[in-house]
Amino acid sequence: MEIACLDLEGVLVPEIWIEFAQKTGIEELKATTRDIPDYDVLMKQRLRILDEHNLKIQDIQEVIATLKPLRSLSTGCVSVFRSSSCRILSMSSLSH
Repeated sequence: MEIACLDLEGVLVPEIWIEFAQKTGIEELKATTRDIPDYDVLMKQRLRILDEHNLKIQDIQEVIATLKPLRSLSTGCVSVFRSSSCRILSMSSLSH
């Protein structure tokens, strides 16, 4: 069995919530699972903040539409890490 694992946000494109926080000027929205490991708690905090500031999904989508692939993707490098049970691909370029 081969498994390819890839986290789009923060790997291929900038962290959406950090970019949204910069656009809105709301520092609390910069929190990620590194800051608040419990995803449910993190999302409830985000929803509370969105509600307090009357922000909608369209506001987030506008920011997402401006995101570009990270510069490191231009290297064309693909790394494969093997273990006895799976193969994990680490891609740094989508163009090759």
